[in-house]
Amino acid sequence: MSRTDPVDLFVYGTLLTVSQHPMGDLLRANGYSVGAGSIKARLYEIDDPDAPGENAYPGAMPSP
Repeated sequence: MSRTDPVDLFVYGTLLTVSQHPMGDLLRANGYSVGAGSIKARLYEIDDPDAPGENAYPGAMPSP
């Protein structure tokens, strides 16, 4: 994949367009919303012991 190939990214929570999260701001400055979406998935809390401060973040695995 080259840097010019389009990439789809599904975001939720603090990265949504209504949020004022710095990473959401970065996504909005460098991309655009194509609309609402949904996914059937199981949510997990992923621990990152090397991350400073809060060291857990959400993750999702698609489910049938």
